Amino acid sequence: MVNLTKITLGIALLTLIIVVASLIFNKGKQVENGYASKPCWPPGKCNLSKGTGGRAEIIPVVLKKPFSSPPKVTTSVRLMETNSPATNIRYNAWAENVTTEGCDIKIDTWGDTIIYTFGVSWIAVEE
Repeated sequence: MVNLTKITLGIALLTLIIVVASLIFNKGKQVENGYASKPCWPPGKCNLSKGTGGRAEIIPVVLKKPFSSPPKVTTSVRLMETNSPATNIRYNAWAENVTTEGCDIKIDTWGDTIIYTFGVSWIAVEE
């Protein structure tokens, strides 16, 4: 059985390391971070919690202060609630359509994986 507490703490620690590292190595550059989530409960509320095959959801992110040029956006999975009958839990999360004012966080799944809630920490760093 998987220890979800250890996994959650590990993900939180990884997110903290990413934020600290970016602050250390990107001195003088604009940096912004945040959290975006997609609740898909009750089942069928969004594409991630219904059916089989390829499914995706998009979470729009608006930056508090526009960047001078499109930033590099990195994502890290922070929360996932699933009660999937699947042997494997399949998912992916990334930033796309990045502009000076925001981006879209895209989350997808495939096969018979069912996801009820998905949360992503993100960090935008001036290039």
